[in-house]
Amino acid sequence: FFNIPLITSICLELEEQCPTILKDGKQKWIEDEKYQKLRALLENVMVTWDWAEAIVATNLILDAILYPLFFEKMTAVAVKNNDNVYVSFSEFFMEMFEYERNYTTALVKMLLADRPENKDVIASYVNKWLPLVIEAIKPVLAVFDLPQNGGNGEEALQQVIDQYVKSLLVDELQLITALPLETTGEVI
Repeated sequence: FFNIPLITSICLELEEQCPTILKDGKQKWIEDEKYQKLRALLENVMVTWDWAEAIVATNLILDAILYPLFFEKMTAVAVKNNDNVYVSFSEFFMEMFEYERNYTTALVKMLLADRPENKDVIASYVNKWLPLVIEAIKPVLAVFDLPQNGGNGEEALQQVIDQYVKSLLVDELQLITALPLETTGEVI
C-alpha cells in the first residue's frame, strides 16, 4: 500500500509521455490471450478466503516469480535494447521485492515455529499454487521475444525458479523437499 503513490506517479508520467498507454495496457490485459491465465489466477488469489493461503500464493510464490522475472531478467533485455527508463524503475521494484520477501519469510518462519502442523498446511498451499502460477506465467513469457536483442522467456523463468523459488521454499523454509517436476523443466 505504501507504493501506491509511487506507482500512480509512474503511471501518470507514462501517460503524459504516451497518452493512450494505460488504456491500451488495460485493453491488452483484458483481451490479449497471453494474459488470460495470469489474469484468472490473480482473480482467484484475490478471492482466496484463507489469509495464510493468500499470502503463500501471493508473497511466497507469485511475487517470487514475477518480480525477478520482470524486474531482473527483463531488465537485462531492456539494457540490451537501450531502455534506460525500464532499468531505472526496475531497481526500485526489486528493492521492494526484497523487503516484502524478507517480511514474508519472517512471518512464515514464525508460523512454522508456532505450531509444527502449520508446515503441512503451508506446504499444501505451496503444492497447490506453485504449478498454477507457473502455468499462468508461461503464456506471458512471449514478451521476452523481441525482434532484436530479445531474451529467452523459458530460460529466464527457469533461472528465477532455481534462484528465487527453490532457494526460498526448499532450501531456506524447507516447506517442500523438492520442486514439482513441472517447475524444473524436466520431462515428467
